[in-house]
Amino acid sequence: SASERARHGDDGVASVNFGAFQKEGTYLIQVVSQTEGGLDQVSRLSYSFVVDSTNPEIQVSGIQTDAAYRSESRDFTVTPRDMTTVTLEAQVDGKTMQLLSDENGVYTGTLPQSTSAHTVVLKATDMAGNVTETTISDVYVNASTFGQVINWIRHHVLATSAAGGILAAAAALIVWARRRKNADN
Repeated sequence: SASERARHGDDGVASVNFGAFQKEGTYLIQVVSQTEGGLDQVSRLSYSFVVDSTNPEIQVSGIQTDAAYRSESRDFTVTPRDMTTVTLEAQVDGKTMQLLSDENGVYTGTLPQSTSAHTVVLKATDMAGNVTETTISDVYVNASTFGQVINWIRHHVLATSAAGGILAAAAALIVWARRRKNADN
C-alpha cells in the first residue's frame, strides 16, 4: 500500500491529495499529531474506507433457466460476491421470498411444487450501491411426470407459436372425435 503524507500550511490545516484514492481497494487514513518538536505523539486517529465501482456477482446453483425438476420442492443456493458486504433480495413469481443465510454469506431457498413455471429474480446490492440483478425463468418443479410434460408443452408449444394453438385445437378435436366414436359403439 502506498503512503502519502499530508501537506499542511501555516494555519495548521492539513490537506490530502484525494487523487490517490481513485483505484478500487481498501484504504486507511491515519492522522497523527505531535508536539512542536515532533518527539511526543499527542493523538492518533485512523479511518478506513473502500473505493468500489464494480457490480457484485451472483452465483446460483441448484436451479437454472428452462429446467424441469421432478420433485415436490427444489432447493437452491445463491452466493453473492463483492469486495464489500452485499444485501440480497429475492422474488419468486413476483412475490418476495426470504432466503436463509449462513455465516459464509451463502443464501438458501426452496421452490415449491407448482403447476406452472417459476421465475426467480435475485438482486444483489453492495455497500457502494452497485447493483446486479439476475433472472432465472421457466423453472418447473413438479413431482408428477404428467405435470412435467404438460408444463413443457404449455411453455414450448402453446406459448411460443400460433401453430401451437392450432396443434392443441387439432389434438382436442381428435380426442373429442375418438370419445364420440367410442360412445356410439
